[in-house]
Amino acid sequence: LNKPRGFVVTRSDEQGRRTVYDLLPEFAAAAIYAGRLDKDSEGLLLFTNDGDLVNRLTHPTFKVEKVYKADIDRKLSRNQLELLRTGVEIEGGKTRSAGVFVKSETDNAMTLKVVISEGKKRQIRLMVEAVGAHVRNLKRLQFGPLKLKDLPAGRWRLLTPGEVKAL
Repeated sequence: LNKPRGFVVTRSDEQGRRTVYDLLPEFAAAAIYAGRLDKDSEGLLLFTNDGDLVNRLTHPTFKVEKVYKADIDRKLSRNQLELLRTGVEIEGGKTRSAGVFVKSETDNAMTLKVVISEGKKRQIRLMVEAVGAHVRNLKRLQFGPLKLKDLPAGRWRLLTPGEVKAL
């Protein structure tokens, strides 16, 4: 699923907000998701009926890479970028090393490609805040071998046999 902003990743919401299950067909109602995205984030979300697969994809000991595009509200210095790469203190402890690549920048904004192999709650947003900036937009582009590519926001598709094998 290419999760759009504004949807929560849960089966049902006590506050009546729209959930990602509202976007899925009925046959996927019992599927479980691998990894969360917060309400304001968008991008690749995998659903499956295989609990062992979810554990292998999400538990930090397996070091499955997740790739994000993060638009932030200021230009970071080399030192700030290096802190993101080597690990920063956030809620839940210090983050593991991350791949952080500058994709574009202006005097007052920056777009980063961030590659992480753990998935703490709101991790990338908290990492960026730890170095004095804020994430404006966050999108997961890749989860392990799966790539979002050109799937429109709010749409889902079945995995190809090759993708299933890669997982």
